[in-house]
Amino acid sequence: MDPLSLTASIFAIIQLADRVTQVCKSYIEGVSDYPKDLRLIFIEVGSLAVVLQGLQFLRDDDPDDASILSSLDGPRGPIGECKTIIGSLNSLLPVPPSPPRPSDGQAKRRRLETALTALAWPLKAERARKLLNDLMRLKSTINMAIGGAILRDVQTIKKTLAETQIHDLCRWLQRTDPTPNHNEAKELYEDETCTWILRFDEWKNWLEHRKRCLWIHGIPGAGKTVLAAFLIEQVRLACKASEPTTSRSECVYYYCYHGRNQDEAGPFLRWLVSQLCRRTRIVPDLASSLFQGGQQPTVRELQDILHSILSATDLHSVFVIIDALDESQKRDNLLTVIRTLVVDDRFRKIQLLATSREYVDIEATMTSISDRIPMSNPLVEADIATYVKKRILAEPRFRNWPQQLRDEVDESLSKGSKGMFRWAVCQLDILRRLRHVSRIREALQDLPETLDETYDRIFSLVASEDRDLVRHALHWLCFHNNIWGDDYVGSLSITILLDSYKYSMESAISPTGEIGHLIDPMSLMESCGCLLSYEPRCGLENGVDTVVRLAHYTVREYLESDRISNPRASFFKPNLVGTTLYKAVSLTVFTRALHPLWIDRSVEDFGDDVGSLLIDFDEYCQLSATKTLVNEKNRQLVPLQLAIELFNRSRTHFPAFLAALAVSYLDRDSDRPAPDDILGADIGISLITTDWKDYGGDSRIQVLVDMLRAGVPPFHLDELCKELGESLTRTRLHLTSECFSVLSGCVISWEFTGNIVELFASNPLYDAMAFWFILDHFGESRGLDYTRLLHLCICYHNHDVCIKSRCEIEWLLSREASPRPQSCQLTPLQIATIIGDKDGARLLLEAGAVPDDAGDGDCHEWDGDESLSLLCDFAGMSPLYIIRHVNDGKKAPKSLGGGIVGKLEVAEIEQLLLSYGAREFTEEWARD
Repeated sequence: MDPLSLTASIFAIIQLADRVTQVCKSYIEGVSDYPKDLRLIFIEVGSLAVVLQGLQFLRDDDPDDASILSSLDGPRGPIGECKTIIGSLNSLLPVPPSPPRPSDGQAKRRRLETALTALAWPLKAERARKLLNDLMRLKSTINMAIGGAILRDVQTIKKTLAETQIHDLCRWLQRTDPTPNHNEAKELYEDETCTWILRFDEWKNWLEHRKRCLWIHGIPGAGKTVLAAFLIEQVRLACKASEPTTSRSECVYYYCYHGRNQDEAGPFLRWLVSQLCRRTRIVPDLASSLFQGGQQPTVRELQDILHSILSATDLHSVFVIIDALDESQKRDNLLTVIRTLVVDDRFRKIQLLATSREYVDIEATMTSISDRIPMSNPLVEADIATYVKKRILAEPRFRNWPQQLRDEVDESLSKGSKGMFRWAVCQLDILRRLRHVSRIREALQDLPETLDETYDRIFSLVASEDRDLVRHALHWLCFHNNIWGDDYVGSLSITILLDSYKYSMESAISPTGEIGHLIDPMSLMESCGCLLSYEPRCGLENGVDTVVRLAHYTVREYLESDRISNPRASFFKPNLVGTTLYKAVSLTVFTRALHPLWIDRSVEDFGDDVGSLLIDFDEYCQLSATKTLVNEKNRQLVPLQLAIELFNRSRTHFPAFLAALAVSYLDRDSDRPAPDDILGADIGISLITTDWKDYGGDSRIQVLVDMLRAGVPPFHLDELCKELGESLTRTRLHLTSECFSVLSGCVISWEFTGNIVELFASNPLYDAMAFWFILDHFGESRGLDYTRLLHLCICYHNHDVCIKSRCEIEWLLSREASPRPQSCQLTPLQIATIIGDKDGARLLLEAGAVPDDAGDGDCHEWDGDESLSLLCDFAGMSPLYIIRHVNDGKKAPKSLGGGIVGKLEVAEIEQLLLSYGAREFTEEWARD
């Protein structure tokens, strides 16, 4: 097919068609009794021209489009036939006479009638109709071809859209990604190890679906995680082999990890569901509705979603492998989930394998539902012997040793390991540091028996000049795990770790300006040895952006235990301050957050580093200080005075602090902390955009307001409130902010003037905890207008989620707040009716609210408030009118975020209003 000739043919047909339609139009407009066939020719030929123009959008370089064009082209193709037919129709129609002058209408009509007579149409009509029938057939063929191309494009667009939606939903589901744990465990695997388990009948029965659950258990350091990684790859191979058959299976793994400090039940189910959604392309309605509604699923809902996927998919089975059950916080929840997946018939497609230590609670659950394979067996010891032999051959220092000495090491470690891979790893690290044959043989004669004794020895052997560095690294890593878990790029980068050490050692700079400590990544790796593990990231070389982690859970357990017996090892134990570990680290973090090297870094500057590990020490400290501050479990780690200074807008660090917060709020796609794990994206926008309008009062009031609006747990602020006293409620505040409004469902520009209690009563992003904190401290202050507070906060009331069963409406009414403020645009009862708050309506009516009060048309108090003004649309409507005509059980007004108000609530509020004699009406002034 020649694209140019095809284009030329289409262009020629369109030109001919245009001439034919122009001729027909002239006769139709100029002759009153024109033949009706001319109108049909005009319509059909004109529509053909439009259809042919659509062909010009098909691309000859697209295989599908090219196939369509090829089928239409050629002398006998639809386009060629169309050209012939249009030519024949054109020959049937003579050229109309040249148009007369505009004023000569009669002359024009006479000439057209003469031409029509010359046309002798009755003699040509039959042929024209036959040509038209053929043309209509050909046009339909071309139209179908174009329609097919359009349909294909639409389907592609829909498929792409669906893929995007599934991707977004899966990202929403996924809170913890165990992939890095799996990759790290695979790197530790040595060839020719772990294959012993493949001989066990219990393994074969599980893999071949004769048993639903398999539990592999062992002592700390037995190599369970590496074995789990090996088994995952074995199952993946088995699933791949099943793909061509009808018994298709999938494998989903999950690693519990002590560093996350979390209950793994929810994150495990979220990961499992997200993986199956991705692989099956199935999204149950429940998952979609929760996602679209911005809600987080419960464990029960996640199980229901999982059941829906398993029921809808053609998968024969799903192999689920979970490592390290013992490393989950609140193990009861995870064990309950595992038991449900195994015994509930809804999940019969799931084949579950779990590994863990031999804890009583885990054993009690797993013994009754699973087959079990212990790690304490001779085959594991043979694996350890293989591992030791291979490491001796691979390590350059060992290769230089005499063969006899290497054989002695091999034999001694293989015999002494007692099933502990971790023990063997540590002994090899100890031995490779020794430089004299006699010292090596002495160590082999006096091998420690347990991991605790092993760590005692490792720490006692750390060189004197390295002890501060090793202790610093261990303390910072443990602090990081406590604060962030897996939420922050997986772990600390080696750059941040070394910068933090240099910062803490600034006092070591000599009077001449020379730096006392010369350290680099290799120094850290050599000093810490087997205590840490390392993972290069971002493709950078030389360890610049290497992730650092504790090498094993037992390292942290040892450091935080009371089992350290060696005095030299005690140096590395974190100092206890009260009941809090790592307070010294926290103090450094907050101090550096207040004194960054840069003070003018913008959001855009931070944004350049998003998604990489190029995060500097200053940014890490500001983000970590924030995380520490807003997390209740870290209460004892917060140095309060430094935290207050962190929110001081007059300090030079504050712009950089806000910039760091902005990145953490806005950067959902990177490896950084998710916004809702720090302060929340909406709270962050509010804090960042707040303008205090040249406030000149006590800066501590600004700090208190900002900290509360930022989500800082109120218990940190008790002392600050006591210092400020009742003068705080007498201070008039004036501020503006871009903030999310729960009424409008979007970000608004909000301006506030009033005292601090009124501010938290009317805050568009309502925070009941912050409001109650202010009420507890200042609720009995003289001069407070309880009626105004009731009026401001009623629109945010939800009786079902009142803090600690304390209802702010009940509290304010008990302080004699009037349920009907004087001269108000909208009454509290109207507001409760608008939002479908039956408990609020009941409380107000019981307190004496007038059921027919429809507001005051002369009051415009809220017109300037972009949040509360949304309610003013309902001024003049009686509560009964609102419930019957606005909240009719279908949907709340769009201006209020389109929230669903159930029919039951509507009926209950209607009956409640009627029981108090309410009438249905609108005021005359509200009808205009």
